[in-house]
Amino acid sequence: MTEEPVTDNEFAQVVGVCWSEHKVLTATGVTSQTLAAWRKTGRILGLQTSDGTRLYPVDQFVQRADAVEVRPALLPVLGALRSFDPWAVAVLLHTPAPELDDASPLGWLTDGGAPEVLARLADTVAQEWAAGTPPQGSLGEHYNVATDPVSGLTVVSLGRPVSAVEVAEALDDD
Repeated sequence: MTEEPVTDNEFAQVVGVCWSEHKVLTATGVTSQTLAAWRKTGRILGLQTSDGTRLYPVDQFVQRADAVEVRPALLPVLGALRSFDPWAVAVLLHTPAPELDDASPLGWLTDGGAPEVLARLADTVAQEWAAGTPPQGSLGEHYNVATDPVSGLTVVSLGRPVSAVEVAEALDDD
């Protein structure tokens, strides 16, 4: 078995760099209780690995004065999608969409795109996911999210099925 850097994992490439919970607590200056409340209410995106470790995609943060915070324009998106699998949301944030001129949601914000357009897209995706229909347009071409009825694992397809356990193991190999 050969070892590969985490960056060679296709799912890690999509989700990007993540911070540990300790790093987020230090950078934001909030308590563990506040961070847990933020996750529950969709104010921050936290990804839980198979061993219970929480990771936070760095792309959701911006530096403001002497503190780090979640991008304000991302808050409506995270709120609209809070009841769905955080791993699926992380993939969505990096997936190009025709509604965003083929930019990903994070790329749209970075390039100065209108937050209202992104919020509408998030509402549409939330409705589609709640109805159990795959995302329309290019989003559906890039990934699919389903729960394996036998194992209960969330499976995200990026050209091939990738289980949450496989992703967690790849991200934990550092």
